[in-house]
Amino acid sequence: MITPDADARSEDEPKCYSPACKQKYNEEKEVSGTGTDVEKNIAEREMEMDMINDEIKKVKIEIKRLEDLIEKLGDEIPEMELKLLELEENERLDGNKVSGLWHELKQMKKDYRNAYDTAEGTDEMDAAKELKELYIAKEVEYNNAIKSEDQSNIAIDEQKEKISDTEDELDTATEELVDAKDLFEQLKIEMYKAKRNDQFIAIRLSSTCETLIKMSYEDGYPTNCPTYRELKATFDNTDERFSGGWIDVGHDLERQKPHMENYWRYYEQIPNWTIITVDPDAQMMQRAAVIEIAPNQVRWICTDNDILCEKPPDFDHNEMYIQYDIHIDKYCAHALVSPDMTVINTAVNQFLTQCDDGDDWRKVISLPIYDNLRVYNSGWMTDLLRSLGVE
Repeated sequence: MITPDADARSEDEPKCYSPACKQKYNEEKEVSGTGTDVEKNIAEREMEMDMINDEIKKVKIEIKRLEDLIEKLGDEIPEMELKLLELEENERLDGNKVSGLWHELKQMKKDYRNAYDTAEGTDEMDAAKELKELYIAKEVEYNNAIKSEDQSNIAIDEQKEKISDTEDELDTATEELVDAKDLFEQLKIEMYKAKRNDQFIAIRLSSTCETLIKMSYEDGYPTNCPTYRELKATFDNTDERFSGGWIDVGHDLERQKPHMENYWRYYEQIPNWTIITVDPDAQMMQRAAVIEIAPNQVRWICTDNDILCEKPPDFDHNEMYIQYDIHIDKYCAHALVSPDMTVINTAVNQFLTQCDDGDDWRKVISLPIYDNLRVYNSGWMTDLLRSLGVE
């Protein structure tokens, strides 16, 4: 018989699951003394929710700040790049001017020196002197043009550095926004867990399993699905006076409708007792962490959006990752499991610890993304898993 790990139960929870044992436990339980425990439990949950809510508000403010900053920087960068183009155009014009003045200055120097060399009278000397003065004036203009070109280069370097700093700031803000949104999602999950009464766990068969069990009973159709009869004997610890009794319908057991409305409030009076309900009704389904048993082996393709299986396909190495036998959603509220009592027990223990029991339970295998098996064989995944020893 498989039962949840003993150390996961509280001191107030029955150490047995049979109806006689549970009845004796309930008769001996001093319900009058549980009121304080209930109020304490509620107060602790409310305090935790308040703390999480305060953190959520802070993160929302930070997300808004980062989004505004990213929008502002995103608008500024094109403007700075346009300014850079203007500076580069000015630098080009300055460079052309310097180049032109240099050639002009070179010719003027040649002209005035030649004039001095060939001057034979005062008039020709005066003309040579005038050419030299024009040359000196042009030299001043040339030097000023060089300074202007240097200033343009400095302005371009400063603008490029400004753009680089702004792009770095944008990259940092974008990364921080991703982290902030991840934290926000994590806080939402924590709030969901805090609001949910983790006292309740429900185990149900998929509708396909129920059909296969009936077909197996009537026609001998093969199935690996465990029956409610087996699940009840192994996991159920409810009080039939409140959750409803069982009737034998031949191929399996079925839980009867509860005898009272809001019966789950009875269990809340004993907050340290985790209730495991097999074949839950709608009321319990809404309040419990649900384990659903699939008719075949569960296989889940990992993606980077799945926080419990963050292994996106690796196209460079032609590998994708498959989590098999058990998959639990990010809220630790629903588990889809293979029709195997050991796997079901693993899911129960995960919910008993609010999915905070390490990663030993997770089964992940890598498979090729592209393979001839996928093209020519519709059962490529089944065959490949079987070849690797994973049935």
